[in-house]
Amino acid sequence: MGSLFSLLYNAASQIEMGINNEELSKYLTLAQEDKFKSLYFPNRNPLQEGFETSSLRDDELVELKQSVTIVNGGWIVGSEPNSVIVPLPADYFLNVRENVNILYSGISLNRVNVKPVNEDELTDKMVNPFDRPDRRLVLRLTTKRDESGRDPNGTPQTIRRVTLIGDVNTVISSYNLTYIKQLEDIVVDTRTITNMRNCELNESIHDDIVKLAVRYALGAIGNPKYQIAVNESK
Repeated sequence: MGSLFSLLYNAASQIEMGINNEELSKYLTLAQEDKFKSLYFPNRNPLQEGFETSSLRDDELVELKQSVTIVNGGWIVGSEPNSVIVPLPADYFLNVRENVNILYSGISLNRVNVKPVNEDELTDKMVNPFDRPDRRLVLRLTTKRDESGRDPNGTPQTIRRVTLIGDVNTVISSYNLTYIKQLEDIVVDTRTITNMRNCELNESIHDDIVKLAVRYALGAIGNPKYQIAVNESK
């Protein structure tokens, strides 16, 4: 990616402008994030296609899709009746698919549906006999981030948690989650190769990311070709 960036950037700027490793990493990381947003969020791309709307989108983001079963090893009891607070993976970004395994009146039931709700919806659903939790449904309430988490190296990190709510007969034994992981920054370090970190998105869109990064770099130096590229992309 670095070689293609240098080729396109120098050609567009019509002069060899020195871009150091830190700057190159910054532009590539920003382009990677914006490309990801355009793929995942329908209103960020002209074709109005989100993650699961086409096999192409699925292929482009497959490297970021993770599946995990989070087992109840002593989850904290939530403030809502019959609720538990479940810590999500440290690299969690967006939910794709979810269900739970439960014990309902002592009977084991697998892959029970989970329905997300916000604070405003929760009260109404808890009193509605068709929407409230039962043996076929568990509600999920997204809660604030927990600032007290730490990564495996002991460094403080932010961990998102969710509240799962069943009825009085429900014991949630595990939470099955498929999610999109957070992107890691691209790191270009030509001096210490072991520090390099490549783009996590599918190789089929790496060239698009490089071209976008070149646009940002040209914009930073006030090159008129940046504005031309922006207008052509609209």
